[in-house]
Amino acid sequence: MAAASFRWILQLHKDVPRAARFYSEGLDFTVNVCTLRWAELHSGPLKLALMHTPRLQPCDVLMVICWDSMNLSEGLKTNQSYQ
Repeated sequence: MAAASFRWILQLHKDVPRAARFYSEGLDFTVNVCTLRWAELHSGPLKLALMHTPRLQPCDVLMVICWDSMNLSEGLKTNQSYQ
């Protein structure tokens, strides 16, 4: 059976240049493009896109919202603080 692998990953960040610097200096990614609102980096076959967002929510809140939007949230709502 063939293994699945990621080719592209998109992350949202308040400070794209800072995140790009972290990945390039700390994790040895190569920067292809970096602006205030968008960056593209790669490491081997993995490509990473960083996109600016003015506001971020905690990951657990985002996960619950995503699960709700896919109607898969039954039994997963342990954190009701997003409502």
